[in-house]
Amino acid sequence: TMPEVFQLLADGGRPARSPAVSPRAQATPRTASRSARAPLGFGRQLALVIARTVASYAADQRNLWLLLAQAPILGGLMAWLFHGAVFDAEQHALANGNWPADDSTKVLFSLATCALWMGMVNAAREVVKERPIVRRERLAGLRFGPFVLGKMVLLAVLALLQVSCLTLLVGGATRMPAGTLVGVTA
Repeated sequence: TMPEVFQLLADGGRPARSPAVSPRAQATPRTASRSARAPLGFGRQLALVIARTVASYAADQRNLWLLLAQAPILGGLMAWLFHGAVFDAEQHALANGNWPADDSTKVLFSLATCALWMGMVNAAREVVKERPIVRRERLAGLRFGPFVLGKMVLLAVLALLQVSCLTLLVGGATRMPAGTLVGVTA
């Protein structure tokens, strides 16, 4: 109420002590709350974010299988679309009547597009899923750096698995030579 606010201002901003609580009990800080303790370090926060994200993936099996199934489905479709000796010029020209540079460029462009698509979908899902949790944990002292780095580490592992699967499927179907993706042909 307004009279209590004015009384609080008149007392110098300090609330009046309750007679039931001793002055010593009022002066003792609460040690049970996280905000009263020393904040966790960067490494500990990073480890907690990674552990929580791994536990989240383990608890949501359906989402995990959907993420892991993206690469084989896209790889199978691309293998069906670009089957044959796309990277072997002589065989491709004999079989299709056109120069393979057109098709090999399409294969590499499609691989890059699919890899970017999968990475963006994975990152967007994580950001949307974690938004309310991050708001709550920011109040508890979680810094933004460990959160982002923890997500990047796990998404990089997931992306490596997905891109490896995609590349193996498409590379096997198109007879991609070793070193094609790094710009070195065998």
